[in-house]
Amino acid sequence: MTQLTENQLETPVAFFIYRRASLTAKSFAAISEVRPKRL
Repeated sequence: MTQLTENQLETPVAFFIYRRASLTAKSFAAISEVRPKRL
């Protein structure tokens, strides 16, 4: 994953979950690495 600046981490993230559990888990893992202030 690319390095993010401090400003990008303050951007709220909307995460929509659909029927593909494996894709949802992979996407959530990537979002968790960045640790946005609001999810």
